[in-house]
Amino acid sequence: MIVEDEALIAMELKDRLELQDYNVCGTMARGEDAVRGIVDLHPDLTLMDINLAGEMNGIEAAGKMRENGIPVIYLTAYSSPEMVRQAAHTEPYGFLVKPFNETELRATVETALYKHGMERKLRASEARLAEAQRIAHIGNWDWDVAKNELYWSDEIYRIFGVNPQEFGATYEAFLSFVHAEDRGYVDRSVQEAFKGKSSYNIEHRVVRPDGEMRYVHEQAQVFRDGGGNVVRMAGTVQDITKRKIAEEKSREASHLVQEILASVTDAFAAVDREARITYLNDHAVTLWRHAREDLLGKSLWVVFPEALGTPFYKEVMKAVENGELVHFEELYPPFNTWFEVDVYPSPEGASIFFRDVTARRLAQEERENLVQELTRALANVKTLSAMLPICSACKKIRDDKGYWSQIEEYVRKHTDTQFSHGICPDCVRTLYPEVADSVEARLKEVQEREGQEE
Repeated sequence: MIVEDEALIAMELKDRLELQDYNVCGTMARGEDAVRGIVDLHPDLTLMDINLAGEMNGIEAAGKMRENGIPVIYLTAYSSPEMVRQAAHTEPYGFLVKPFNETELRATVETALYKHGMERKLRASEARLAEAQRIAHIGNWDWDVAKNELYWSDEIYRIFGVNPQEFGATYEAFLSFVHAEDRGYVDRSVQEAFKGKSSYNIEHRVVRPDGEMRYVHEQAQVFRDGGGNVVRMAGTVQDITKRKIAEEKSREASHLVQEILASVTDAFAAVDREARITYLNDHAVTLWRHAREDLLGKSLWVVFPEALGTPFYKEVMKAVENGELVHFEELYPPFNTWFEVDVYPSPEGASIFFRDVTARRLAQEERENLVQELTRALANVKTLSAMLPICSACKKIRDDKGYWSQIEEYVRKHTDTQFSHGICPDCVRTLYPEVADSVEARLKEVQEREGQEE
């Protein structure tokens, strides 16, 4: 588009451009018309006379063009130095001094179009970078150490919750946003990076103007001049607040789980898919009779090689490898201990709950032995409580097989009863009548004496 209030010059310029295969979309004489015309014409380039008829001169019109992203080349025959300085503030893409030749015209126009094309690509690239930074919550900064001038990308302003107009753009202004407890650490990290003692790769807190606290991760590189003096430092800032909060919640949850597992009465251990111990509570340390440091990170079968091939090994590996929930009780001979074990599979391996049930197993065995003894005793009692055939003369007993035996022998076979033999008074008078009286008297004396002793 051509904006020139001298009609002959405008016509000549149009003809020359079209001869060079440029398309002139419009010719305007007034600045106001040119500004209105860009809405419909959308020119790629405007050739603008500085001195125009009307209320709006070329510099004002060029400013409007610039706001709409349209490059301007100024046309002038003569302008005061002051007007040239004013024109320079609109960032023109060139000046053409009237009269101009074909070569000068083509070179200036081509240069302006090329520069404008590169600027559009740069703006598009910057827009993509800004969008990427916004999505990733990463901003970049550049610090001119000598001048103490600090550049921040838009994302850093968003992270810090401050407008560019409210930021002093100095190192001290940056430190004022750093949490008071972290400020010394950040400054020391910068100084150590200046001295080359360490890289600048830190995490710290910042406090936004509204009082909200954010966590950030910073990385930077130090640049030096030929004499080794620090002249510049550039780096990135990433907002890691969400990650930090998630880590804190994870730590709290993990601590809570550990407190719960530590408080349960069962011993508990977690193993990975290689049966390596990743966690165990104090009860497990006690029951397994090893120091915690000798258990963590070790395979169960390295710590307890005697368990290989036993139900302990088979059942635990069934849960780990096949994802089966298992429950069993087994004696572990090296400890002479009975364990009741529950194994719950998980994608990471398995959780093992186990408890010492030795006392219960011994009590159970004792009960079983007692039941067996009572059963035998009851069987014997039932044998004696049956109808027993006894000889009325010799008092022998007939057993269930038809054999006759002395009552002592029969009772001894069917019970644990022991016998001693004596003679009753009736049998004494029957068998020994001549001494019956003396024997009865002697027995009476013995009974009386035993009664006195009691």
